[in-house]
Amino acid sequence: MIKVKVPCSSANFGPGFDSIGVALNLYNTFSICEIESGLVIDGCPLEFQTADNIVYKAMEIVFKKVNYTPSGIKILIESDIPISKGLGSSSSCIIGGMVAANYLSGNKLSKEDLINLATKMEGHPDNVIPCFLGGFIVSFFDGEKTYYEKIPFESKIKFFAMYPNFNLSTKKSRNVLPKQLDFKFAMSNIAASSFLVASIANNNLKNIKHAMKNVIHETFRENLIPNFLEIKNKALELNALGVYLSGAGPTIMAITSQDNLDFKNSMDSFFESLENDWTIKELSICTNGTTIY
Repeated sequence: MIKVKVPCSSANFGPGFDSIGVALNLYNTFSICEIESGLVIDGCPLEFQTADNIVYKAMEIVFKKVNYTPSGIKILIESDIPISKGLGSSSSCIIGGMVAANYLSGNKLSKEDLINLATKMEGHPDNVIPCFLGGFIVSFFDGEKTYYEKIPFESKIKFFAMYPNFNLSTKKSRNVLPKQLDFKFAMSNIAASSFLVASIANNNLKNIKHAMKNVIHETFRENLIPNFLEIKNKALELNALGVYLSGAGPTIMAITSQDNLDFKNSMDSFFESLENDWTIKELSICTNGTTIY
């Protein structure tokens, strides 16, 4: 048996649409072994205990790549990452399944092989690579190969994942994106993304909030989330270093300094005035990424 612990990820980091993500210390754990026959999946709703389960689908991709046929598979999922909230739940399942399948089939694939397979399955690298490698990742997928850099991020910060009691499907969130983008918006997003990465690389955290607006996706998706602007403005009022829509949403992510001690309680009080129930969870960067037991 192999046990794989995979962190959540917050992608579309600021202006880094489909290219910048960070791993955070909220985890899914997958215990997987080969059995005599069949497929057994536990720890998830009954509707996902089939061969269409994303963990198993990811495993099949690896098995096919290395020409390995298991006699049977048993998967136990222990999930702490909320589903359909923009925190990389599906990416954690992809990485967990692929890492486990590679182990069971003799570790024939390299780290780079797994990254490319995971990116092709997910469609973009900004969630799967942080889930796999941990830390703050800037990545690029050219359609065949994934390129990435892991950049040290100031550790004396806190992340606050704020998510409502409703889900937002990635498909619905993708459908509101424009087919074409005005040239000035594209240039603005490129400049902001470059400025953000340079500021983080230079540990100049005061610059983060000036570079966080994503005009490629957040501008179009914010209308899918009731009270999005009110929540974002409240977080900034409470001295957040930056606020952005995590992944496809609906999680709104706020970054604060470690000495911002009142942020969580103040946001909790603010959420009481809103129509939907909101959860706020304090997180920190997971630098190690996926671990195997």
